[in-house]
Amino acid sequence: MNQLQSMRMFVRVADLGSFVRAANALDLSTAVVTRHVADLEARLGTRLLNRTTRRLSLTEAGATYLERVRHILDDLEGVEQMLAARHHEPVGTLRIVAPMVFGLQSLAPAVQSYAARYPEVVRRDACRPAGGSRRRRF
Repeated sequence: MNQLQSMRMFVRVADLGSFVRAANALDLSTAVVTRHVADLEARLGTRLLNRTTRRLSLTEAGATYLERVRHILDDLEGVEQMLAARHHEPVGTLRIVAPMVFGLQSLAPAVQSYAARYPEVVRRDACRPAGGSRRRRF
């Protein structure tokens, strides 16, 4: 079985305190969740959960494992989000036409900051004097 899936299922069981609630939250059968946690315990060679008919609790090893696994899963999620964000950065041409005074005083710093943040964007900007048609690039 997929170790990463098993880790996620173990965290959900520990958080919810029940195989049934974890299975419902994950939209899986209780047997699948139970099997993943059992396989995880077998792979680690230790029990992670104490099970009784009425109660589920973490063993000492389970508490340690849970803490570390949370960090691993959080780090993994952060990396995935970072990489996904790279694919959503703007690319192409940004064309801005604005009055010269506004362009030089207000727009230029913002455009420079934007260009530094998104180097894949090509700028085509022009400032026009008030009432005129001459352009000045900034």
